[in-house]
Amino acid sequence: MKKLYFMCDSGISGDMTVAALLSLGADEQALRDVLASITPGEFEINIYQTQKAGVSAKKFDVTAKEGHVHRHLSDVDKIIEETVMTDKAKKLAHKIFLIVAQAEAKAHGTDINKVHFHEVGAVDSIVDIISAAVCIDNIGIDEVIISPVSEGRGYVDCAHGKLPVPVPAVINIVQEHGIKIRRTENNGEMITPTGAAIAAALKTQDEEPESFNVLALGVGAGTKDFKHPNVLRVMIIEEEESVWELKSNIDDVTGEAMGYTMEKLFAAGALDVYFQPVYMKKNRPAYMLNILCREDKIRELENIVFENTTTIGIRRHLCKRTELKREIVCKNTRYGAIKYKLCHINGNIRVYPEADSVKEASDNTGIGYTQMYEILCGEYAAGEMD
Repeated sequence: MKKLYFMCDSGISGDMTVAALLSLGADEQALRDVLASITPGEFEINIYQTQKAGVSAKKFDVTAKEGHVHRHLSDVDKIIEETVMTDKAKKLAHKIFLIVAQAEAKAHGTDINKVHFHEVGAVDSIVDIISAAVCIDNIGIDEVIISPVSEGRGYVDCAHGKLPVPVPAVINIVQEHGIKIRRTENNGEMITPTGAAIAAALKTQDEEPESFNVLALGVGAGTKDFKHPNVLRVMIIEEEESVWELKSNIDDVTGEAMGYTMEKLFAAGALDVYFQPVYMKKNRPAYMLNILCREDKIRELENIVFENTTTIGIRRHLCKRTELKREIVCKNTRYGAIKYKLCHINGNIRVYPEADSVKEASDNTGIGYTQMYEILCGEYAAGEMD
């Protein structure tokens, strides 16, 4: 599965994100076309290559020609709606601004619809957020990993005076959305509210991958200079899939209980469940229960096993597996609607009628299961369906 991996060793901001995504391959002309439709005031963008501590990176600068303007969330939402971009990009831009509004409202103890956007309400921040949404939509990858985000120390000047780093809005965002931060010895702000909100809106995973293939790399430059390169790196990666295997040997449970447990495990999201006969100590006949699952399902599935069997222990093993790309399609045939599983391998497709569909067609026609399976495979190959 292809994923976007944000390596936030130098923090994250809106302009760094846009620059990194453009460096990664987002369509610059498509972005310029969208930005040309933004209504508030006039602004200029400048996209160029630069260096940060010897590392080549793309820079995205926005120069606003209007004065400092305070806007409410409704004002920003109106700007987004009037901007010419895809519905998906608009939805993401609304989501990012809503996250900022919620964080600012909490920081100032006011209602979300009454909070004034200061830095975030300025044109440059509006452009950053809309640009990030457009670039993400253009790249077309929805699975996003956000690494722990580095942050500096000290104080930062803002519309309210000096605020401690991380600023209150950033603290509220990372707390609400489970983003991990890592303090550094750098003096100054490394995570902006805009950057934190983008990370929160995009994040589908924060567990960093153990091993992966890098398919593309984008490097975006920040404005500040540190001893280390102040860059945000974003990669398109292909991660090896990991699954967990849960095992338990059980010698004092009935077959009925094991069957019931299997049904509960599948219903709760287990990828596979099976049990096999084994002999335990003193030659006692027993079952070895085997479960495959994602990491986030371990606790729930273990509880099901403990509640419905007599086991007192479950073993865990992390497994790597290679899985073919697959999809389920439904086709209308002369035997009714039939679901097929399509598996892709080396440019070819293997077709498997789903068992429940074969069974239903067999029951309805009186044709044996094996014969019906072959008929449905033949119909798919011949294209005799809608």
